[in-house]
Amino acid sequence: MTEITVDELHGILASSPRVVDVRERDEFAGGRIPGALNAPLSELGDHVEKFQGGDVVYVVCQAGGRSARACEALEEAGLSGLVNVVGGTGAWKARNFPLEVG
Repeated sequence: MTEITVDELHGILASSPRVVDVRERDEFAGGRIPGALNAPLSELGDHVEKFQGGDVVYVVCQAGGRSARACEALEEAGLSGLVNVVGGTGAWKARNFPLEVG
């Protein structure tokens, strides 16, 4: 599994990377990385299409644990191009990077 820091992700945010947040819906609504799509880990099988398509997909959660589990499960299912965002949304907020809410 490939990993990236929130600083590295912030550095490429202007290029509109595909970011998928695996936190639950209420967590996602409370603040997320701009442009992120939601695919709760508890419903991962229902959202596989958000990870397909050949592009790199940056997978994020609150701290990096759930996103790492999501990457592992999706890789075992044959998907590639998955990158775990180390530190997750918690580290993103701590760096005062922009958030979308709602």
